[in-house]
Amino acid sequence: MTLALGPARHLPSALGALLAFAASALLLAACAGGTVGAAGSGAGIIVGAVGPTPALDPAGPSADGSRALQAELFGRLITTDPRTGELKPDLAESAAFTAPTVYTVRLRPGQRFANGDALTSSDVKFSFDRQRAIAGQDGSAQQLGRLLSISAPDPGTVVFHLKTAADQAFARVLASPVGAIVDEQVFSATKPTPNQVIVQAKAFDGQYRVDSYHSTLITLVPNARYDGSLGAPKAGSISLKIYSRSAAARLDLHAGTIDAAYGLSPGDVALAGTDKGLRVRRAPGDETRFLVFDLDTMPYGAILDSADPRKALAVRQAVADLIDRRALSRSAHSGTALPLYSVVPLYSVVPSGQADAIGAFATQYGDGQGGPDPAKARALLKNAGIPIPVALTLHFTPSQFGTSSAEEYTQLRTQLEDAGLFTIKLQSSEYPQFTKDVAAGAYAVHQGDHVAAVADPSDSLALFRAGGPLSNRFADPSLSAGIDKAMVEPDATARAAMIEELQLQLAAAAPVIPLLQSEQIAVTSTSISGVTFDAGSGLRFGQLLRSAR
Repeated sequence: MTLALGPARHLPSALGALLAFAASALLLAACAGGTVGAAGSGAGIIVGAVGPTPALDPAGPSADGSRALQAELFGRLITTDPRTGELKPDLAESAAFTAPTVYTVRLRPGQRFANGDALTSSDVKFSFDRQRAIAGQDGSAQQLGRLLSISAPDPGTVVFHLKTAADQAFARVLASPVGAIVDEQVFSATKPTPNQVIVQAKAFDGQYRVDSYHSTLITLVPNARYDGSLGAPKAGSISLKIYSRSAAARLDLHAGTIDAAYGLSPGDVALAGTDKGLRVRRAPGDETRFLVFDLDTMPYGAILDSADPRKALAVRQAVADLIDRRALSRSAHSGTALPLYSVVPLYSVVPSGQADAIGAFATQYGDGQGGPDPAKARALLKNAGIPIPVALTLHFTPSQFGTSSAEEYTQLRTQLEDAGLFTIKLQSSEYPQFTKDVAAGAYAVHQGDHVAAVADPSDSLALFRAGGPLSNRFADPSLSAGIDKAMVEPDATARAAMIEELQLQLAAAAPVIPLLQSEQIAVTSTSISGVTFDAGSGLRFGQLLRSAR
């Protein structure tokens, strides 16, 4: 099987520059995954989902639970291989750049929705046009801002006209939740379509279709008309049981009345981990949390009378030397505070689990292995001529990240003060006020976060481009140019080297200090195998399989 998802790769730089455009014009066919003519061979599986009843429309507000369900019901032009994480065609037969700003997709012929409606390029164009028109509240439609227009020159061809030549992340956009393809004969072009309308019309083109939909139980059966590359789902059916309380789902797991669950609280995950009949499965999540320095107003910042770029850098680097992320992640789950999700240490501005992510902050700071080094931080401040202790005020918001933020920042204060190098004052404000103050530059040091809408390093690196959304007055023209270049580099090896170097440069400059990353977690019985996660959608139901008992 050969698949062209982008321009030529692994070419010497000079030859690659010459041939990239010509190579990208070729649309190479990919092997079909086989039509699903019958249910998968596995027995039906009951999955618990903690949270509100999932919405079905991919263009509506999408909590994590909704995205997980939608990923099973709606195909995408390109998908992520559940086993390897690599991109592969799904509803597409082939996909490639056919001109510097033109990305052309050929659909697999003869595809239909579960209701028998033909799936054509008109449906694809409609799906992306309505995403942009509705602009779902989760922000995923913002990724379509890279599009100028979409055309459907014939029923089997879709042409995407992009703003940036050779945009290497665009295939990941098509594979993300915003890339779900829907039936234009059923869905509204201007507003989210009600769940029951979608169910009654059987407007599904993914591995599964909804057989019945209720507020506490959703039954999925294999979609016999699905002809994408993922093939038949391994489980014959999925019963999705909705829970309002995490503890109730955990107790049903223990009792064996459900086979798997996601959305459990960190406390219930910890309890499940002590149950011999259960397994906790983990994967990196798409949200990162970091400490942000405003380069204008932090100690020795650019607009202060004491402005000194060298001393300001030393302050940021000393903070990085003192942080113990393992202790920080433990504090986020301790006490009576309610965390919104499980978190793990993060050592780069690029989330763990994405291609080319490296632990740049682990190697450059502290003990070189991810731990703190107070002596190193003290020497850094002393050599820069900075009086000790340095006074900092850390601002955070409990309403965006859960009440555990207070424990997290209390732990951070302890880490920075215990070495005698900093005196820390904590201040919090509710999220609406917090965002206004951040944008206005009112906080010298504050809590920050980023949710990757696309599982590509360029999504996180774009925060640091000139004019980016970080709002901390960080500007490095050379680094910004490097980010722009990496975004369009067609050679995978060269792009990986660029992205790794950019992470090292950002670690050295330390405009932000990465702290924590969310986790995707599912708890299953020991009889369940095939547990895989999608970076944007969560647990993949179609890969689950229950062994014979």
